[in-house]
Amino acid sequence: MINRNLEKFIEGMTGTYLFGKILLDESGSPEDFIILDINKSFEKNFGIKKKNSIYKKITEVLPYLKSDAPEIIQNCGKTALSGKNMEFELYLNRYSMWLGIHVTSQEKFYFTAIAMDITGVKKIDKDRIEQTLQLKQRVKEMDLLVQLSQLMQEPGLSLDNFLRETMHYIPSAFRYPQITVARISFRYLHFTTSSESRKAASWILSENLMIRGELSGSIEVYYTDEKDGMDEAPFLQEELRLINTLARYVEKIIEKIEADEAVKQSRMKLQQYLDSAPDGIFKLDSDAGFIEVNPAACELLGFSEKDLLNFSVPDIHPDDQKEAALSAFDELVRIGKYRGELEMLRKDGSRITVDLSGAKLPDSTFIAFFKDISERKKVEKQLVEMASFHKTLLETIPTPIFYKDLEGKYLGTNKHYMEYFGFNENELLGKSINDLLPANLAERTNEKDEELYKRGGIQIYETRIRDIHDNPHDVIFHKAVFKNFNDKPGGIIGVLLDITERKRFQDGLELYFRAFQSVDQPVIITDRNGNIIEVNNAFSKIYGFSKESVKGKNPNILNPGKNVYLNFGYSEEQYNELFRSLWRSITNPSVGTWEDIVINKKEDGSLIWVKLFINAAYGQDGALQHFIGLPIDISTSMHHENMTKIQLYQTIASLSELRDNETGNHMRRVGLFTKFLARAYKKSGKYCDDIEIFSQLHDIGKVGITDSILLSPNKLNDDEVKIMKTHTILGYNIVRGVREMEMAAAITLNHHERYDGDGYPNGLKKDEIPLSARITTIADVYDSLRSKRTYKKEWSHKEAKKYIIENSGKKFDPDLVGLFADLEKNFDAIYNDLKN
Repeated sequence: MINRNLEKFIEGMTGTYLFGKILLDESGSPEDFIILDINKSFEKNFGIKKKNSIYKKITEVLPYLKSDAPEIIQNCGKTALSGKNMEFELYLNRYSMWLGIHVTSQEKFYFTAIAMDITGVKKIDKDRIEQTLQLKQRVKEMDLLVQLSQLMQEPGLSLDNFLRETMHYIPSAFRYPQITVARISFRYLHFTTSSESRKAASWILSENLMIRGELSGSIEVYYTDEKDGMDEAPFLQEELRLINTLARYVEKIIEKIEADEAVKQSRMKLQQYLDSAPDGIFKLDSDAGFIEVNPAACELLGFSEKDLLNFSVPDIHPDDQKEAALSAFDELVRIGKYRGELEMLRKDGSRITVDLSGAKLPDSTFIAFFKDISERKKVEKQLVEMASFHKTLLETIPTPIFYKDLEGKYLGTNKHYMEYFGFNENELLGKSINDLLPANLAERTNEKDEELYKRGGIQIYETRIRDIHDNPHDVIFHKAVFKNFNDKPGGIIGVLLDITERKRFQDGLELYFRAFQSVDQPVIITDRNGNIIEVNNAFSKIYGFSKESVKGKNPNILNPGKNVYLNFGYSEEQYNELFRSLWRSITNPSVGTWEDIVINKKEDGSLIWVKLFINAAYGQDGALQHFIGLPIDISTSMHHENMTKIQLYQTIASLSELRDNETGNHMRRVGLFTKFLARAYKKSGKYCDDIEIFSQLHDIGKVGITDSILLSPNKLNDDEVKIMKTHTILGYNIVRGVREMEMAAAITLNHHERYDGDGYPNGLKKDEIPLSARITTIADVYDSLRSKRTYKKEWSHKEAKKYIIENSGKKFDPDLVGLFADLEKNFDAIYNDLKN
């Protein structure tokens, strides 16, 4: 705007204006100049066109000047090189015209020349002087305006700097610069070229500054002193016009500075917003290329600013979205705005859904804002799915469900509710309970609703209603208050449970329960997961547990644990298989029952033997519902059976002892020795009791050896020894195949095996030999060494102990030999106490 005003001023000048750049020869002297600008007066006076003259040499445009007026090139050159203003007069023969020329320079090599036709002045001296003054003043005026124009071009020009510089430029534009004072006041800013107070004189020029039509300050020019020869009107008409022109010029510049500052502040705020905005922002050119992006856009898409500035719209969208993105940009270009949702492609290849809006800017660029709404879209999808799920769920639940608003009007029901009462959706929605039910039932329902609103929580109550066919039903209502979006009560949701059938069977169930409790046989009932749901009085009487203490628990509370079973002679595999077979049978619909003997634990920790029967109970639909257990206490019969077995084993042992009258108490002593070693080996009580009995049977196979060999007083030959060795296999064949006799079978077969593998009958070694046989071997050898035979004398305890220790790792298990060494005094005492 300011430059345009200056151009208008120059074009309207009556004087000839030329702006040029001097050209030097090799010696550095001016030889020509280039025309950079001329006004209409120049065109008119010299008969040339501006468009044919700009950027050409003056000697090309006006060739005669070099010969007719060479001083014009020289004088313009001096001013352009020195920066000193120059005034001179020039007569052009070709035009019979005198010119008064004033040359100034604001930058080296550049000059401004203003020429006035002073032909008339030359004729009339007074007119010439006046013309000269006007010329000078016009030159000063132009110089001032040029200086202000150049000042205005300085980057970052502040308002106070502009006013301060303007104030200093003003004096030189007046006739008496040395005594001219300039003063500028603008709002709260005040500047002056002199510290002296303004003199009360009539020689004052003042002009108001009107910024956007508002009085904002003034420009004043005055003289600090009188000057000789000053007339009554010291200010020229040109000076009066100058201050007016200056004020208008300054006003425009101030408005521009303030506008620039406002734009700068606006841009700063915009930039701050762009930098801090949480949403992504793009600025695009008309070809859909990015020309500016904010940090949020880079962060949301994972690209750097440099990456995005090399992209265009299609580059940030997946292949299947590129066409939609370009269509959106076309709409933005065509209409000037756009709003919609699109998918964008992040640098890592993932997609995000964005809410995109754009607008066209005044400079024909486009700005677009976008925010990531992927999570929102995901939640919206989940809400839609959830709403669909809830609707499906309500329709699927085979129970009448309803929900109504605060006024008691139905908002909705599921199909089972409508079927139950015989209404359709149109008959229910928007109606209240008063419209649908008899007065007494509606009143009761409303009272319950009011109570629920007051107390909150869940309301459960039983009542009787009639269905569409007027049949009575016993029902239970479950109702609760639901909240709306502002967390305030929105109404009531309720579920109706028909318990007519349950009430009908209640009496029958009570009768069944009384019968269940009166049975003498213990009964335990579990659910299909095996958790106890009921036991009868007989169960509590036998086991000592109260009904309340076992409900909800697993029957495993009756299991004393694996170690107890191991103590009673069960192997770990037998224990595991016992309970595996239980579950296989009762969970197999084709079997559904199981029975076996188990060990149970009472509440006081004591043990009982139980014959347990378990049956699976299935519903009408064939689904497993319960397990029913019937435990029978057989502890007494088990005790008698065990005692009978023990007596039998002892009788068998005595039988074998009768065949060899020289052994005396050998069997009994071996039994005690083995029991001591088993206890030291940390075996269970049952194991120790069993080995005491079964180790006495180690030579039971001798019943099959002829007397001639068994009772021979002489040392046996090789063939007789071979026959004697068969007593291990004979004994094994006698007791094998009986579960209770497994230990006896292991001992009779292997008690002559050696730890180093040189024994018989199978040459077993180390842990291949059963533990019971390894224990019996030490006991048998010790007692045999101590006993007198027809073929050997009796050994002392010391000799027998030495033999066993020396054969550790050869004949005997080293671990058992170590235990024997700890118990050797017990061995000696037992032998002496039970010596023949």
